[in-house]
Amino acid sequence: MKHIILINKKCVLTFLLCSLLTVGLLTPPTFGGELSSKEILEMVEEQSFRASLMAVEAKATDDYYMAQQAFALATEAAGWVAEVSEIAHRMSNAELGRTAHDAASKIRVVIIHVQIAARQISDTNLDPEIIHAANFLVNSCELALRQFGGPAPR
Repeated sequence: MKHIILINKKCVLTFLLCSLLTVGLLTPPTFGGELSSKEILEMVEEQSFRASLMAVEAKATDDYYMAQQAFALATEAAGWVAEVSEIAHRMSNAELGRTAHDAASKIRVVIIHVQIAARQISDTNLDPEIIHAANFLVNSCELALRQFGGPAPR
């Protein structure tokens, strides 16, 4: 007897992407003098790009879990930017401070994309638990955006 297993390509790609990101999250970088501030900002750039892609895909697929993961990546990158910003302030390095500010602006944009995706998921999903979780994610995004300075967009 033959068994035919149909696997959606999108599901496989999402699984592979999430697996790669999980491995990346489980092996976080150590900043104890091993990485320069510029290297940290390069990592922030890469992570914010991945989070941005995930946020856009979450919006396109109404996938709450992907939106939540994009938010987690963005907030982790925000923590790294805060470290670099503090280093720039202590060293009175204006160039490094501007670079950190630019990175923070990119993270802010990612969080806005996550917030838009979460609102859409909240509006279109039928599962009450997902709706509640998406609303919580919207509120978390608003809080994160306030921490970056300025009101969250409506």
